[in-house]
Amino acid sequence: MPKLSELLANFDRHHLFPDVAFNVNAEILAQAMLDLAESGRGETKRKAKDLVNEMAAKSWWVAAGAHQGGLGGGGHAPDPRAHITIRIAGAGHHVYYTLKGGSFRVVDVS
Repeated sequence: MPKLSELLANFDRHHLFPDVAFNVNAEILAQAMLDLAESGRGETKRKAKDLVNEMAAKSWWVAAGAHQGGLGGGGHAPDPRAHITIRIAGAGHHVYYTLKGGSFRVVDVS
């Protein structure tokens, strides 16, 4: 499992989009991803592990802050679940989250 520092080393601050609706803290996001990869279950845990390994190996950035819906893309309909869109080496991924008691938690990825 990669370390938080390895994920943050590949965070590309130059790809921040001016229209990102929510200021996403890369360190909090990366740590929440690692938490899911370590403590998730089944398919969710596997997908999170795959994603954090990619984040540790390739350039990644936040393409869209916290939102629901969106433009869709790749022939898909807009996603109604609350998510953050990240790109890893250009490929888009949705990071689904919850906010409970002021705590940010990643609950799934696609």
